[in-house]
Amino acid sequence: MAAWYLRAHTSLTPTGHDPLILPLAWIGEGSPLDDALFAARMQPQPPIGGHPRHPNGLVLVPEPTWRWIVARVPQLALIWPTR
Repeated sequence: MAAWYLRAHTSLTPTGHDPLILPLAWIGEGSPLDDALFAARMQPQPPIGGHPRHPNGLVLVPEPTWRWIVARVPQLALIWPTR
């Protein structure tokens, strides 16, 4: 349903091709990942917010941007491996 709503090809785990979709429940409001997603909005392929009330409520993160985020929050590589 999220893929349809955002009109995008998505995946719950990074595959190297599809963007990663993250709900705020996984991100954690005020977490290092939440902060990194806000900072990543200045990247060439920024995360796409799909929630009407919170920019990171439901986020679609392209693979290059995910790699940028993991470089800044290394513990994420243990949770979501990237190719």
